[in-house]
Amino acid sequence: MPVIRCGQHFLTSKQAFAEHGGPAIASVADLRALYVTFSAGYGVTVIIFTSLYRHALHCASALELSAHERLHARLAIVRNLGFLTVAVTSLVLALTLPMSNDHPLLYALPGMAYVLTVISKTANRNTAMIRGVTPSPNQMISSGTSAASGIT
Repeated sequence: MPVIRCGQHFLTSKQAFAEHGGPAIASVADLRALYVTFSAGYGVTVIIFTSLYRHALHCASALELSAHERLHARLAIVRNLGFLTVAVTSLVLALTLPMSNDHPLLYALPGMAYVLTVISKTANRNTAMIRGVTPSPNQMISSGTSAASGIT
């Protein structure tokens, strides 16, 4: 089996993946199908996590969640709704953009929509700071914040 080096044949031709046993993106319909599949999967995953947070809030008394933990759950729901909006935006772009070689940027635009997740995450963090909520230890680790100092 051939060794694939990082970056070798990276989207240089439609045969790049087929040469190494993967599927080729042979048409705009194939590209749209990939975007739709990813958007749907991402959206469903976000809905599952949002449902879990909502369920936790519903059972907050039984789980003995503190006011701080309840607020974190509410903020996570808001953040996830922002992520869901991004997935729907990408899906709509993938289904409606007139992708052609005349405008090659349009091939990538549905994928570039996921940059908006950074805006959603930043807005959520700013909302938390305005409300005086400090990040949980898990959030500090994942965002690169020092748990001891609270400095990024």
